[in-house]
Amino acid sequence: MSFDVLTGKEELGLRKRMFNELKEGKLFNLSLRRYFVAVKRNSKNSWKVIEFTPANIQKIIKGERCETSILTFNEMKCLNLQDN
Repeated sequence: MSFDVLTGKEELGLRKRMFNELKEGKLFNLSLRRYFVAVKRNSKNSWKVIEFTPANIQKIIKGERCETSILTFNEMKCLNLQDN
């Protein structure tokens, strides 16, 4: 697997495009290290999300309410959307 190195300007443009494509229920990750599902747009520059932490995964399996957090555009470096 090979990766292209983006300039700061290219990364910002790609992140803006992907951020604008987020919608409720969309799966995404940050740097292929942290995985999330978008719950609800919180503001123009942030989303309420569920992170797939071990604790949240167990809550999902048990049918319990998950912990949510707010992620801002600036926190979403290396944003990758999943096909779903």
